[in-house]
Amino acid sequence: MMKTIIVTTFIAITILSGCNAVTPVSTQQSTVRDYLPSISRYNEQVGVVTEVKDGDTIAAIINGKKVDIRLAEIDAPEKSQAFGNESKQSLASMLLGKNIRIKQTDTDRYKRVVARVYTDNLDVNAEQISRGMAWAYLDYLTDETLPQLEFEAKTAKRGLWASINPIPPWEFRRGTGSTPVINKTSASKTQKVSSENYQCGQKKTCGQMSSCKEAMFYLNQCGVTKLDSNGDGMPCESLCK
Repeated sequence: MMKTIIVTTFIAITILSGCNAVTPVSTQQSTVRDYLPSISRYNEQVGVVTEVKDGDTIAAIINGKKVDIRLAEIDAPEKSQAFGNESKQSLASMLLGKNIRIKQTDTDRYKRVVARVYTDNLDVNAEQISRGMAWAYLDYLTDETLPQLEFEAKTAKRGLWASINPIPPWEFRRGTGSTPVINKTSASKTQKVSSENYQCGQKKTCGQMSSCKEAMFYLNQCGVTKLDSNGDGMPCESLCK
């Protein structure tokens, strides 16, 4: 009888000891699970920047694939616009060849990922505005801190704000910004070419364009956005090299 009690007690102790031994493992696994999904939990992805296309567009390798990324909530000067190159160089200095985190907010009509972009602890979208290299894109704004950064850059005359009257890129694309001063002797000739040969509604494809100048007119003056297939502000790449 005594032997039976001893054996039963030993088995009970062994079972209890085994349960206690499992507990730390379970706790550790829970902690790891809480940590690992942090990227997906916040809809973030990581990658490496391989190309800077302009002041608000990059390409990166994410999950083994090349992805075009449009920086959310900002709008930088177009390539053919004043300060377009400076804005591109500013973005390249922060991102080219660097590891990034992106938080996707949308996908645009050009199938680009629209996202907030971060490298280390730097909010790149906000930094472009702070440097005076981009505008806060009010039509798509959700971050109310960006207009304040723009105001500070403008007050300090940083970047494009050093110009007397910088044209917002959305106005430039519509052709509603200030026009450059042209020589009076060629004014009538230029006006004749614009009014007689370049008229909205006549042409809609790059194959119908005879020059880069004509393509620019239809993109910026007439809003034929399909001429700019990659959204870089330059229409008909075969003509506008």
